[in-house]
Amino acid sequence: MSVAEFQAMQRKSPAGTADEKPKVHRGHPESSLQIACVRWFRTQYPWPHYLITAVPNGGYRKTIEAQILIAEGVWSGMPDLYIPMARKGYHALYIEMKAGKAGRVSQNQKETMGFLTREGAKCVVCRDFESFVKEVNDYLR
Repeated sequence: MSVAEFQAMQRKSPAGTADEKPKVHRGHPESSLQIACVRWFRTQYPWPHYLITAVPNGGYRKTIEAQILIAEGVWSGMPDLYIPMARKGYHALYIEMKAGKAGRVSQNQKETMGFLTREGAKCVVCRDFESFVKEVNDYLR
């Protein structure tokens, strides 16, 4: 399925279906992008043969919740998405989502992605839907 076909399907989906266009709060373009990308992935590469999962490290948290998550192992700088499948000499694919050119990769993210790369993973930054599709298809095909 092409990017254009997927986007057309998203626009035409009846409300209440699994393909319903994601509803997100205004001011969260990165979340909207990530939701569309994960939805596309799960359409193109369905479970149980493929897996994509989010790493919920970002976002506002109350102090106690943040302390619990840190104690549980949350790590600042982890990329947003993880595809735990070995391909093309890599152990896994990590994807950091940034909405457009304005989103900056933090120093923690750069350091963490450098570590993951040294450990044999492929790490990429995707700034739009098309780059996500390209990176995933290049990795999995």
